[in-house]
Amino acid sequence: MCAQIEWHLLYPLTEVAADTYRFPDSGLYHDETLVFTRGARGKATKVRAAGIDFMRRAIDGEDGRTFRIRPERPVEELRKVAVAATPPKPQGELATSDSSNS
Repeated sequence: MCAQIEWHLLYPLTEVAADTYRFPDSGLYHDETLVFTRGARGKATKVRAAGIDFMRRAIDGEDGRTFRIRPERPVEELRKVAVAATPPKPQGELATSDSSNS
């Protein structure tokens, strides 16, 4: 298991007990642990990391209902933009293909 911190640091964790994991000895969180709390159905409801509780966020679809994406703009408007779009033009020199692998 790994913990992603600050959106870019990935820390491999070591299990030390049921629902308790230790951060590696290097990095910003050495000597810290993650401790999960579970609800009646066994699903994690929060995790305590470095003395701070992080509550579980609801994720669309995890309750068995169909996951739905909510468009930022009306679908017809998005469709028109998509149909009119073209791929970006390549910039700079492109590498030649290696036909020896075919």
